[in-house]
Amino acid sequence: ELKLHEGKSRVVDAREGSFDFLGFTFERKRNFKTARVITLVKPSRKSEQQFRDEVRGLTSRRSHSTPQQEVLERVNRYVRGWVNYFHVHNSTRVFARQRFFLEQRMRKYLQTGAGERPITRPADCGRV
Repeated sequence: ELKLHEGKSRVVDAREGSFDFLGFTFERKRNFKTARVITLVKPSRKSEQQFRDEVRGLTSRRSHSTPQQEVLERVNRYVRGWVNYFHVHNSTRVFARQRFFLEQRMRKYLQTGAGERPITRPADCGRV
């Protein structure tokens, strides 16, 4: 039997502003070309932040000991899943922001040489 959680459930009039549901923000706007009211559906700000936090976690300093290929596969798997879930409707601007963040983060991760074979000094290095 399905029961609603009183603290989490609420009735919303969609004509009076936006609301978040299942990671999406639903918002009614007027289309300037046709003067009709349309409903925009896009990933919520909270979902965007969770995406960035997850990518940061996957590429953090803790992952530097993991081979780059494995880290890249994990990030790629996560990004594909996120995009497949949120690809509907009016997500172009959100995806542009997330893409910019992802490119910057991956560039930074790859420039550090993380996951590469560690550079070791010869045994006699530093001895006189």
